[in-house]
Amino acid sequence: KSYGLGALSPNTLIFDVSSNVPLTEETIDLLRTAESMRKNILLFRENAPASSKKKIIDIWWDSAYRGNFELMLSLITSLKDNARWHGARTRLQALCPSDDAKENLAEYLRDFIYHSRITMEPHLHVEGTLEKHSQDADLCFLGLQPLSQAASDKEYLQELNALLESTTAIGKLFLVISNDRIDHREGYW
Repeated sequence: KSYGLGALSPNTLIFDVSSNVPLTEETIDLLRTAESMRKNILLFRENAPASSKKKIIDIWWDSAYRGNFELMLSLITSLKDNARWHGARTRLQALCPSDDAKENLAEYLRDFIYHSRITMEPHLHVEGTLEKHSQDADLCFLGLQPLSQAASDKEYLQELNALLESTTAIGKLFLVISNDRIDHREGYW
């Protein structure tokens, strides 16, 4: 048997959720097992067969679960090393509750982008939805609340299915949960 590469062991599980069938309690069981094993989770949903020539990658700001955001940036950094995604535009998307909050977050994100090694364009919105602002993206990354922080399994499952249903205009979507204890900033900072 082989597991990992040398001393490295896999730390990320990818689940295809592209079918139109709602996720079930079995999904919750898989997420809970992955979380207990400290494995990152990527739920991948593809609605469009191919990427456009624009090569746009959207990443949604996640201030509540910083580990998700750091993992997403690390994944994007690795992805852009691939010839297919080399030169892709990365848009850092964020929804803000007000214009005042938008100004404060814009300043913070400009500073963040300046210090990171990733070229990103900040796009801050006071209104709208994920689907509205990312429907032209070839690939979209969005962080999810860890299952252990959810009020209940039933509520988590309902919210996850609602999110998948409300984002059908987005071609390729990664929903990301960081469960490992790795500092992913080393990949882009």
